[in-house]
Amino acid sequence: MKEKDRDYLRDELPIDYSDIPQLTDEFWNTAVVGRHYIPMTVTRVSIADDIAEIFRTDDDVNDALRLLINEGRLPPYHF
Repeated sequence: MKEKDRDYLRDELPIDYSDIPQLTDEFWNTAVVGRHYIPMTVTRVSIADDIAEIFRTDDDVNDALRLLINEGRLPPYHF
């Protein structure tokens, strides 16, 4: 670090923390949980190269899998 930079940092005013709320039990008990949570809506999977040559788009893969499921050749997925 250059001498000029150190002088600038030395003369810097202290950080003002006066607007930060106190982290009391009441603060944590009333805190909003999951406000910024965005659920995952897309699942990505990898397919082998030889399969990717046949099924080139997401819709191609999904349509083929749905057809197999509807024909009963693949079990329905259960959570």
